[in-house]
Amino acid sequence: QSLTLTGGTVTANQDQAVPVLTINLTSSDINQLLTQTALARPYHGNLSASTSTYLVVSTGALYDMAGLTVVAIPPSQALGARVYVGDANAPQLLSFDLTMTSSPAGRLAPAVLT
Repeated sequence: QSLTLTGGTVTANQDQAVPVLTINLTSSDINQLLTQTALARPYHGNLSASTSTYLVVSTGALYDMAGLTVVAIPPSQALGARVYVGDANAPQLLSFDLTMTSSPAGRLAPAVLT
């Protein structure tokens, strides 16, 4: 499975020997990621290693402060994720629709909200 990100924000931490990029995903990308159950899974419960998540970057995906584009990382050289940060937000029901016109009068068809 694969997922191409459509947006989000990237922040860089330059305080370490090797710069660390943090990618904050858009809600849309997160929802798409959640539907792909083989992606972003820790390797046997170990949050520091994975065989399910790799990063591939195309030319022009990122630019540095001088306006230079990132060097592409092709699928054959994809970088594996080293650390996972778990989702701390519980799911919330944002909205739902209820239509009773197709049910017999005085009866409500059983429904399951997930």
